[in-house]
Amino acid sequence: MPEDSTEELEEFYNKYMAEDASLFSISDSHALGFSNMLRLVKEKAPEGLRAIKGQIVGPITLAGSLKDPEQIAMLHNPVLFDVIVKLLAMKACWQLDQYSEFGLPRIIFLDEPYLSSYGSAFANLKKEQIVDSLNEIFMAIHNRDSLSGIHCCGNTDWTMLMETGVDIINFDAFGYMDSMLMYRNEVRSFLERGGIIAWGIVPTTDSIKEATVDNLIEKMVVAIDYLVNSGIDQKLLIENSLITPSCGTGTMPLEDAEKAMTLTHELTIKLKNKYNIT
Repeated sequence: MPEDSTEELEEFYNKYMAEDASLFSISDSHALGFSNMLRLVKEKAPEGLRAIKGQIVGPITLAGSLKDPEQIAMLHNPVLFDVIVKLLAMKACWQLDQYSEFGLPRIIFLDEPYLSSYGSAFANLKKEQIVDSLNEIFMAIHNRDSLSGIHCCGNTDWTMLMETGVDIINFDAFGYMDSMLMYRNEVRSFLERGGIIAWGIVPTTDSIKEATVDNLIEKMVVAIDYLVNSGIDQKLLIENSLITPSCGTGTMPLEDAEKAMTLTHELTIKLKNKYNIT
């Protein structure tokens, strides 16, 4: 770390200790879609809007992709990693403050694609470090009476995430269903403590072109039956589940992205009807 960084670190921690999220605002130059979304919701909120969700990059992914001047990932620099965790916590709080005027339940997700490399690329990173860093951000979210979520678009140690204080775990159920089902006991414990599983069953890859509501609902029913037969209460499982696309749609052709969103909606309706959820 550069010898002249002390002043910048002191300035950062002074801002953090002030507990003023406005000092960590997100500008339009970095997230133009955010301000546009706020404007659209203010002008005319979608009918039936039940919550509002934001997202930030997770600390493991950000610290794993940024390098210090010695070309060492900030994930392995305790001081800079702590800065990243606290910075992201305040970014999450700032987003939540922008949502407060809508009077809706608020959710912030951490996007953690790097966690799919846990155990290989991060062999020297202790599980406790990951859990503690995530929990620090989740706690900041909870302190604003909001729900926390995490998304990993690949396979990871799902039990590790279930040991955190996160409220919602979103995974690629289309591509990695078995990787979650193998932890049926841990899934049951997670659901029983109030956790929510967000099933990313609608593909956001080229598979979307062949996907239909019928084949997706079949995959979901097989998974639900497996967990119920393993001892998880069906009512608990269904009521603590969400249906989502498997990942973001930003890189998809518009037609495919629209199909993914349409299938997500249609699949949700069909599952609600099948399991008598109002």
